[in-house]
Amino acid sequence: MGIGKLLYKDIPKLISAIRQFSNSSRVDSRGLSFQILSDNWVTKFRARTFNEKEPEMLDWLDENLQEGDIFFDVGANVGIYSIYAALRKPTATIYAFEPEYSNLHQLKMNIINNDLLKNVIPFAIAISDQTGVSYLHIHDFTPGAALSTEQRDSINKTYGKDVVWKEGIVTSTL
Repeated sequence: MGIGKLLYKDIPKLISAIRQFSNSSRVDSRGLSFQILSDNWVTKFRARTFNEKEPEMLDWLDENLQEGDIFFDVGANVGIYSIYAALRKPTATIYAFEPEYSNLHQLKMNIINNDLLKNVIPFAIAISDQTGVSYLHIHDFTPGAALSTEQRDSINKTYGKDVVWKEGIVTSTL
């Protein structure tokens, strides 16, 4: 392969990797360390507050998740709990369900950047009380944002916030 083809093929990948690494935050939690893509204030906040925001969830994972278990992360967002669970119990299988496309993209990148492709499997689907098609009502386009609502009927508010977008999604029951 000539140098021109090599540069054309590999330089964009290298630039992308450098950007992702420079836009990531290290999370240290209970003896584990991992990176999450944090290119905006929401994901930076998620990384910074991981240990304080839901310590009972971390306690539950530490006390109940066993090697070889299957763990469902419903509404996985950017995958911070999926990553923690996969690192805490390396032989566990983590199914991360996230229907919102920008969160799903960051979830995928976080799985890749932490080398957890064999442990964490993302699903672009919403878990609901019915299987079918529905709407995801979104109040914030920022990757990492939460408080979206799955509902088949149109709504104007989600958790007290104005809906700015509604997109079609597939739902399934467990």
